[in-house]
Amino acid sequence: NAIRDAAGNFAPDIAGQGVTNNNVAPVTPSISLDPLSDSGTYNNDSITNVTTPNIKVSLTTTGSGAVVAGDIIEFIVGGVTSSITYSITAADITNGLATVPTPNLGADGTKSLQVKILDPVGNISSASNTLSITLDTQISQPTITGFTPDSNVIGDNITNATALATLSGNADANSTVIIYQGTAIQGTVTADSSGSWTFSTSASLNNGNTYSYSALAFDIAGNS
Repeated sequence: NAIRDAAGNFAPDIAGQGVTNNNVAPVTPSISLDPLSDSGTYNNDSITNVTTPNIKVSLTTTGSGAVVAGDIIEFIVGGVTSSITYSITAADITNGLATVPTPNLGADGTKSLQVKILDPVGNISSASNTLSITLDTQISQPTITGFTPDSNVIGDNITNATALATLSGNADANSTVIIYQGTAIQGTVTADSSGSWTFSTSASLNNGNTYSYSALAFDIAGNS
């Protein structure tokens, strides 16, 4: 139909213009923790001291619902959509994978993480698989509470023994404790589930000498 203004003038004909209808949502991504962000003893246990760890987001780059550069990754942390997003790059499309930092995970504890992909016209994928990450950024200072044999007055740190048998103390549960005499490492021991540890030794003691022992602990997340 012709277009006419209030004065009766007709607008010139306009060539037909095509409209592209895109209502296909991006394919649902899957996510995993980047091993380089999985700190500590193991790089596949999802226990980390990194507060903004990288995750790997797999991308479907061909076929219906293919992800393209400029699509947006949205983060869902603990069921809440974060204001922090990531724009997918051409390099990510080439790799079929985006390695992206998460929003800050906050206080220590177990965190649940998902992502969705949003395209420029507003189509949004279903949520990815749920990735559970345990954030552990702290460790207590270990203590040495006693030794054997502690002769005569228990707890006075004086003995008539010519060799130690054990050192004992406390640390974070299941942490690894390194025992030092002065600056020399004597060995390691693992604290039990309550944090108690006992280190067996046969270190020689010479009459009249004073010996200094200390302990350093590190945990499965890499804190020390």
